[in-house]
Amino acid sequence: MRAAVYCSVVVICLAGFLFTPALEAQTNSGVIVGTVSDPTGAVIPGATVTITQSETQVTAASETNAVGNYVSTLLRAGPYEIRVEAQGFQSVLRRGIVLHVNDRLQLNFTLQPGAVAEVIEVTGGAPLLETQTGDVSSVIDSRAIADLPLDGRNYIDLMLLAPGVLQAPNLGSNPREGRFTVNGNSSLQNYFVLNGVDNNSFTQNAQDRSPQVGRPAPDALREFKIQTRTYTAEFGWAVGAVINTEVKGGSNGLHGRAWWFHRNDNLNATNFFLNRAGQEQGEQRRNQWGFAVGGPIIRDKTFWFFDYENSDASEGQSVGVAQVPTALYRQGDFSEQPIPFSAADFANFLVQIPEEAPCLNVDTTNNLLLGLNLTAMRTDGRPCGDPVGFALVELYPLPTGPGLFDFSASPPKPFRQNRFDLRFDHQLTAKDNVYGVYDFFDVETIVEQGALPNPLATGGFTGFSNVRTHVISLAWVHTLSPTVINDARFGVNRVFSTTDPVAPAGDACPDFGLTNCPGTFAFGLPPIRPVAGFSSLGTFPWRPQNSRSQIWQAIDNLSYMRG
Repeated sequence: MRAAVYCSVVVICLAGFLFTPALEAQTNSGVIVGTVSDPTGAVIPGATVTITQSETQVTAASETNAVGNYVSTLLRAGPYEIRVEAQGFQSVLRRGIVLHVNDRLQLNFTLQPGAVAEVIEVTGGAPLLETQTGDVSSVIDSRAIADLPLDGRNYIDLMLLAPGVLQAPNLGSNPREGRFTVNGNSSLQNYFVLNGVDNNSFTQNAQDRSPQVGRPAPDALREFKIQTRTYTAEFGWAVGAVINTEVKGGSNGLHGRAWWFHRNDNLNATNFFLNRAGQEQGEQRRNQWGFAVGGPIIRDKTFWFFDYENSDASEGQSVGVAQVPTALYRQGDFSEQPIPFSAADFANFLVQIPEEAPCLNVDTTNNLLLGLNLTAMRTDGRPCGDPVGFALVELYPLPTGPGLFDFSASPPKPFRQNRFDLRFDHQLTAKDNVYGVYDFFDVETIVEQGALPNPLATGGFTGFSNVRTHVISLAWVHTLSPTVINDARFGVNRVFSTTDPVAPAGDACPDFGLTNCPGTFAFGLPPIRPVAGFSSLGTFPWRPQNSRSQIWQAIDNLSYMRG
């Protein structure tokens, strides 16, 4: 077992002018900035800017400085409304503002002279553009996540909607969820963020079959953002894309949804290879169900959200063609396909192993090996037929065709997956907001399925895989003054993955009369190829495999606004 433990501590002190991109160590939150002025263009210092999250009614208040600028940082993604008030001017209320993960929006306001009690409400306007940064990004919101079809319900497949994103090649050699190349970069060079903390897996040889640790259900997500170019220094080690994902939170209303997806093979056609072998299509059955619900604990102050999803499937899979001996071959009769040889090879064989000459049924005229005399005796008195070989060859199934030695099947692949997310948000005071999220994921399935059905002889690397992950993210945002805000975050992610042989535990060598196995084999038989040219038997020596990855992360972002 190999363990990988990573710890990162980041303290970022940001000092700069209001509209410089230096104020952007927000990760999963957003920023709204702007200028307040009168109809002549003169700036209005001391104006009160109140930003309210429409779903929770949690507010963030700030004042314009001497040059009329305001800034509100560390805002949770979601819908907002902004109210601007100043003495001697009518108030302005703007609704319908949507802030995405890691957004930095500029919203300027012009106040008309009048009483503060008079309110001008703005409900429309041009779409908001992010003019404060040079990020090249795409946002996949909750509506797109819920409405677009997803085979397998892996939200990360929606990355393909972003420009420059392609499915990574050679998936068959190393199949992994979330394997995408972005702008030509390696699929291992993307960076995953979940709820503001590191969500990257570092298991050995990608044994957990995903580059990310937490894998929330699509219905658990508010949105995720794919940044493909010119992202900020906090994501500095990513060469590909930054995938920034946010789990939903509760609101002042109790909201929920439930789902069930079912798929079967009633209308499926048999594929080409099974048709050629005269076999039926394998079973396909999939059920995925779950629910998501959230609401208030204390209105306008404390909120909760929980989701759970279960997936249970059994799907026949085409696992290629194995080479197995026919019934006649097992009896030593090669008449179906005699084995050619050269006269020189045959003469050399008789020189090296002369005692086996009586065992060979040879056509020396045509240089063909017609079979083996398994009931005969060697010249040293030993039988030509080996009882160990007779026992091992019975592990092979009979050929299914169309080739003489071809065996093909569509064995069922079980798949069981459970995942859930739990989130709490709380406003401690007008200057303090905290949240905590726990994400859990667990999946069990068969991987690298060989073509043979016997657990002692799969003809491949067949293994039973279990992957279990945990992600904990905690955050505390504290406003020290109108110009100084601190964002402290702590995160832990952990992956533990195992891949065990499908063969029964215990050494099976004595059961077949094998006395010289390499040590005591923990699962079944060691790799054996008893008949040259046919598929291997036994379990490969790198099973079982265990791998663990852990990341502990502490981040503190101190934002200081000037100008």
